[in-house]
Parts: sequence; structure tokens; C-alpha cells
Amino acid sequence: MKKLFEFLPKRIRDHEDSLIGVALAWLLVTPLLALTGFYLGTIVGHDWGRGAHDYQPVDMANGGIGALIGLAVGIIAAIVVTATYPKLVEADHAARASHHH
Repeated sequence: MKKLFEFLPKRIRDHEDSLIGVALAWLLVTPLLALTGFYLGTIVGHDWGRGAHDYQPVDMANGGIGALIGLAVGIIAAIVVTATYPKLVEADHAARASHHH
């Protein structure tokens, strides 16, 4: 199992909290933001004036643009989490260790 995560920086591998946080950012938050972008793009892009109250395939095209925007936001968020969260976890562990001694 350790070989699976060797490509990650040591700072992330050292603490389980960091590994879980970074994994959640990439594997959960990013797809959820893409899916949310799809739905928002479909709803916002719907032409309410044409009299159709159900969604048509043309609305799904707008959803695709929304999904790409959501995916981009998700990737940026995951990069920010990857860059900052392990540092916060290290600082928290250091603070806890100093309180115990």
C-alpha cells in the first residue's frame, strides 16, 4: 500500500490527516464541483422563453460548459488544498506535541 503513495510529497505521506484531506479534495470535491457546474449550466442556460418547461438537448450543451467551469474551479481548489493543508496539519501536530511535553 505504501508503494501506491510514493509519488506524493513526503509532507503529505507523513500524516494520515494530510493524505485523507488531499485525497478528498481531488477525489470528492473536484467531481462534485464539475457535477454542480453541469446542473447550474443546464438550469441557467435553459431558454425559459421558448415555452418548453422541460430540458432539451441544447440545454445539456450549456451544462457541458458549466461542467468544464466547475471542473476548472475544482482543480484549482484541489491544488490550493494540496499546497496548504499539509502545512496546516504539520503545524497542528507540532503544536500538539509541544503541549504534551
